[in-house]
Amino acid sequence: MTPMARNLRVILETGDAIVASLNAFAQAHESEAASFKAIGASSGATLAFFDWAAKEYLPISVEEQVGVASLTGDIATA
Repeated sequence: MTPMARNLRVILETGDAIVASLNAFAQAHESEAASFKAIGASSGATLAFFDWAAKEYLPISVEEQVGVASLTGDIATA
């Protein structure tokens, strides 16, 4: 049977961890796979880029209030 597509909304509160909150939401709604789109703001974040020469992600720490114009991604739990 093909799973039914659903559109759900998640509203995070100040201080909520984005990745942990999205993972918890997916688990609570028994979603094995999902894609998401978001806008908003964050009081800080750790971003990363892949360094091909070093073959690793290098973190960039942002320790200030920033606007999030676009946040997209996928979640897979299986």
